[in-house]
Amino acid sequence: MHCLRYFLISLTFGLFFLTQSSSETYAIQWQALHDESRTLTIGEINSRLKAEPDDNELLYLAGLVYLYEYDYSNAKSAFEKLLELDPESHEAEWGLCELLRREHKLNESSRRLKILVREHPDFSPAFITLGFIKYLTLDFHECIRLAEHVIDQGIENVDIENFVRAHLMITAACGMLTHHGNPFKKMIYGPRALRHLKIAEKILPNAAGTLFAKGTFYLLAPRFFGRDLDKAEKLLLTSIKKDPNFVDSYVRLAQVYKWKGNQEKYREYMLKARQKDPLNELLIDMDEKSCNFICK
Repeated sequence: MHCLRYFLISLTFGLFFLTQSSSETYAIQWQALHDESRTLTIGEINSRLKAEPDDNELLYLAGLVYLYEYDYSNAKSAFEKLLELDPESHEAEWGLCELLRREHKLNESSRRLKILVREHPDFSPAFITLGFIKYLTLDFHECIRLAEHVIDQGIENVDIENFVRAHLMITAACGMLTHHGNPFKKMIYGPRALRHLKIAEKILPNAAGTLFAKGTFYLLAPRFFGRDLDKAEKLLLTSIKKDPNFVDSYVRLAQVYKWKGNQEKYREYMLKARQKDPLNELLIDMDEKSCNFICK
């Protein structure tokens, strides 16, 4: 009887440690994978996937590369397969939420992301995606709060691009609060927007997002605060060269030309934006003259 009891106890502990070890083995090192994804081409990731089609980390890495290259069909397939292999993968769930955001299904994406950020407070990509949605739905204060959470984690605990995105999100949200606010709020949020832009510029000065944010600043800033349409034009053109599929850059560049009085260029870049993504929120805001995101 004692031998049987000892055997059962040993078996229980053995299974426990085996489960723990298995869990650790398949834990995805998301931070390193996000950084690595920026260095790979679709051809390279496809070659690696062919050799190891059921590797969890490789599937997540592939999903990230596909996202970066705007290959949404393959990104969805990679994240869905990862979720089949590991139904508890919050990384795969985030990838699908990010795809929903890019498909402009903001309500569904937001609903699922709220669960993610509650259950995984250290997983910064979910906070960034939810922050973008809050910005697009004009909840600028919540956008700032979510971005601050990522920044508070420290650059050593966040992949470099999402850390910079957090600063750029605060720049964008503060810019909106500055424009729509009273003089007192302009004094608070204007300098804050510029401060976070400078931090992002110091870390990743040549990233498409940083160039877009800086170009937008020179476009929308009051004259006494540094508006310069020539600088805005140059920066936004460079942003498009860096990322030809980032539609917001086309819309803001169209706005530059409109303010310069060049209607032909304005129509050209609005058309390019519409061809790439007719549901882009900034494009619709300009088309419908809602001006929630500032237009002349």
